[in-house]
Amino acid sequence: MPLRAQYYFATQSGSQVTYSIYDSKGDLRGSYDETVKSINAESLDDISVVLEQVYFDKDGQHLLKDKSSNLSLYIKEGEVTAQLETIKKGLITQDLMVRGCVIYVPSDIKSGDKLPDRTLSIKIGKIGGTISLTERKVLGMESVTVPAGTFQAAKVQEKQKTRVAIVTEEVTIITWMVKDLGCVRQESYDSKGRLVQTIEMVKK
Repeated sequence: MPLRAQYYFATQSGSQVTYSIYDSKGDLRGSYDETVKSINAESLDDISVVLEQVYFDKDGQHLLKDKSSNLSLYIKEGEVTAQLETIKKGLITQDLMVRGCVIYVPSDIKSGDKLPDRTLSIKIGKIGGTISLTERKVLGMESVTVPAGTFQAAKVQEKQKTRVAIVTEEVTIITWMVKDLGCVRQESYDSKGRLVQTIEMVKK
């Protein structure tokens, strides 16, 4: 990558953040720590990343017996593949992860910009699926305050359709993205515009 360039995701191995997940009423559902174990990039179109994720329920107890789970991301010429270790871990954690922001946002965006559609392939054990991100646009550049601090963020909206086996889900996602950090807040809405879930960064 160009020296000193800033992108809307963490670019340093060892970077760690903590997210809290809330339901539509604002009640805590759980939380997770995410650490960049490794990142290798020849360019923005050739990247491999391994994220270690440690999940907790609303009472702070570990969701997984071995505590952590690795999520591997591979970006090659605009196509992204995400691979979870096992089907069981994928099913346990699927509703808690940050949703749409594994697809990178260009570093030079501005309010009103349209972003290209993206497709993410998912592999959970032997089960595969796809996440399609469409109607992606930058709603604005604004200050956002979350428990982790106050940040200048890009507010990005996108529609997400997830297909895994015979299950299909469609949501609209609004994400506040910060350079060199990534998602600090995210809201998910169902097809009727009702808030489903909110995720906030609480520590970095």
